[in-house]
Amino acid sequence: MTKGADYVAPSCGLREAARKMKQHNVGTLPVCEKDVLVGIITDRDIVVRALSEDAELDDVRVGQIMTTNPTRCYQEAEIGGVARIMEERKIRRMPVVDRDERLVGVLSVDDFTQRDASSGFAAEILRATAAHHI
Repeated sequence: MTKGADYVAPSCGLREAARKMKQHNVGTLPVCEKDVLVGIITDRDIVVRALSEDAELDDVRVGQIMTTNPTRCYQEAEIGGVARIMEERKIRRMPVVDRDERLVGVLSVDDFTQRDASSGFAAEILRATAAHHI
């Protein structure tokens, strides 16, 4: 996983969230109050939930369009089980939290390929999510 992943607060503006996504070359950011996970926002959320509704970008806060209660895993979770959840739910990035729901990192499909190219986890998740995003 990527430890110490950046996040945004629910009160953050969409433009700032988009800038952070660009800066880190990601399409997903955890949303935290202090360091406790409360949601997740994606680049798609910004486009579909805000821009498509003709909302004034500078007036919309992350908390208004984020997905609440996102799928997450605990830092001590078994990697095979996490991979199956990502595949079943068709997600490419999953926040990793401790038992107090504090964000400790983000696990991505890329982490699986770096871990063990022969595991097949990454290929399975990519196949499952590819059809979902087309």
